Amino acid sequence: MKKSKEGYLYAKDIDYKFPFDENPLNEYPRPQLRRDSYLSLNGLWDFMLTKEDEKPFSYEDRILVPYAVESHLSGVEKLVKADDIMFYHKKVILPDEFLNGILLINFDGIDQICEIYIDDVLVTYSLNPYKRIVVKLEEYKKEFDITVKVKDFTDKSYYQRGKQSTKTNGYFYTSSSGIYKSVWIEKVPKAYIESVAINPSYDNKTVSFFIKSNNYGDAIVKIDEKDYKIKVNEECKIKFENIHPYSDSDPFLYDVKINYLDDEVYSYFGIRKVDIRSDDDRFKHIYINDKKTFLSGVLYQGYYYLGNLTPLKNDDMYQDLKRIKDLGFNAVRVHIKIESDLFYYYADRLGLYVIQDFPSGGDSYSFLPTVLPRLFPILSNDKVCLFFKKGLGRKDKRGEIEFEKEMFEYVNSLYNHPSILIYTIFNEGWGEFDPKRLYYKLKETYPDILFDTASGWYDSDSDFYSVHTYTIPSKKRKDKKNRCFIISEMGGIGYKDDLHSLFPGYFAHKKCKSVTALENKIKKLYQKELYPLKKIGLAIIIYTQFNDVESEYNGLYTFDREVLKVSDKLLIDLNKLMIEDN
Repeated sequence: MKKSKEGYLYAKDIDYKFPFDENPLNEYPRPQLRRDSYLSLNGLWDFMLTKEDEKPFSYEDRILVPYAVESHLSGVEKLVKADDIMFYHKKVILPDEFLNGILLINFDGIDQICEIYIDDVLVTYSLNPYKRIVVKLEEYKKEFDITVKVKDFTDKSYYQRGKQSTKTNGYFYTSSSGIYKSVWIEKVPKAYIESVAINPSYDNKTVSFFIKSNNYGDAIVKIDEKDYKIKVNEECKIKFENIHPYSDSDPFLYDVKINYLDDEVYSYFGIRKVDIRSDDDRFKHIYINDKKTFLSGVLYQGYYYLGNLTPLKNDDMYQDLKRIKDLGFNAVRVHIKIESDLFYYYADRLGLYVIQDFPSGGDSYSFLPTVLPRLFPILSNDKVCLFFKKGLGRKDKRGEIEFEKEMFEYVNSLYNHPSILIYTIFNEGWGEFDPKRLYYKLKETYPDILFDTASGWYDSDSDFYSVHTYTIPSKKRKDKKNRCFIISEMGGIGYKDDLHSLFPGYFAHKKCKSVTALENKIKKLYQKELYPLKKIGLAIIIYTQFNDVESEYNGLYTFDREVLKVSDKLLIDLNKLMIEDN
């Protein structure tokens, strides 16, 4: 393992064969709006990493899409600097069945800002590395060129970046620059379904559909072998006599088929309700389908061995979520990253509840405003946050405007997933600004969604009193508003398995020299420190973390997922203790 100031690179002689002759991650990538028309463009693309702004005449390299430039799986494995420019090129030859109608080219994730050209003509650009980009071609040829120009400033600008950093340390990681999610094509008819928003109501036994189209007329929605006629571009409600609720113990999903003129798509939904209520007028708790529910979850960073932000196989995501569920956890906090659509589909299928973070951004963070709230909890409020706004990375108004726009894009893109219960707006002050205003703006638009406004440090108006603590006995509840009390990060107990530790250094909030010591600390944490807090209303806990990431060795699993460091029975029993005793 090689490390520079900008990040980590795997040793070139690592024992892994590149799948250059394959079409990686080629499963249909959008289960919420699935068509039979599908052509994956993942695979080898021409590539150039350069300082020059103009498109190159020739390409020196090849890259395996959709793996980031820095990743081992990309075949390039170079650290990208803020003044670098990445050029991708691919010649597309369409099958005959794609030669009529409208062509939609989907780029599921490009980090950070990009321009997309078709036959050297600029067709679109994006500033959001976590949003799907769709290029619509109404006139096209059987053969055409795609060129993608990308710049990644990482933490040298205000764009959203999550945990990526040019100064890697224990809990900030190597960048994942360029195309890091699938690229794919679908053919649609002239009049087609652009999106489907599904809003079930558990109390009213209804499901609202908003089918957005580029045309007008009626669509036929089939649910449970029954057809419903629905006008496109209007919200329409379907009434059910009986409903089959969605829950972690019974993750029932309704299959949906929608026919609109010559377009046919498939989707699904789950009917569930989540809200916060007082428990005997004392403490507030999460209720799911009118049942008081304790959430015991694990922090999930979404970093993968050899692939950085991208797994080798889509099944790797499924296996991670299944492991989490099998260990007795009923929730996962997706930490400062938007995963691929398949990830949330797997969570939906498994019945694993999701707390979804908005990716953080802003310019570089100063030391003082990130340490003061930990040393002096009395300073953990939104007024102090406003005072330290520049130190928290908000030096450019354009960054605030981008974040505010993108937070709605995140919720809208994930709205249909029944597994997602809560969204985190800001984490530990990183890029935080106007938390109170943004919370109420989101609640006005999405009154039935729960928001953790400021997870960890600078408290503000929120659905939760959200605490990060890795020294729990010293942390007492001091919430005068009597909100739902959650510990959204805790644990961080490290053990470095030398046989599965490629990365130098060793970061953890607490370190253990043996598996026995690790198990004892985790057991004490849950039994002696967390469980008693349920008496004062503790409603959610999130353990840091599911797997090691680079030099952060506080995962339950090693980075390669080959070793579970502790007994599975221990974790199952501890989760049962927290979840079942309500």
